[in-house]
Amino acid sequence: MNDALREERITFTAPQNDAHQLVGTLWSPSTPPTAPPEWVIILCHGLMGDRQSSLLKSIAYVLTTQLGLPTFRFDFTGNGESEGEWDYGNYEQEAAELEAAVKTLKEKRKLEDPRHYRPF
Repeated sequence: MNDALREERITFTAPQNDAHQLVGTLWSPSTPPTAPPEWVIILCHGLMGDRQSSLLKSIAYVLTTQLGLPTFRFDFTGNGESEGEWDYGNYEQEAAELEAAVKTLKEKRKLEDPRHYRPF
């Protein structure tokens, strides 16, 4: 691990009926800012990818170490370390999983202001 950032593995429950576990990685600057960060950037992988892709890790690294922004990457159902079975065209499920990731980060980081979690 790089000295410029802290890494935390976060698991959360998928909103589907079987309630399987999804796995994510939160990177934060190793030197916390004087005030809590206003943003957490969530990066989502593409088709049949996972949170450990070199592209996502490179983007997260720059955002965290050079801009001081916490980043969160997670594996959708059936990808990477997340449980469940992958299914093509499961866009509604992935949207619900992204919403579950946002909810988890809100609870964990105690950021209640909705400005902190806006889709781009």
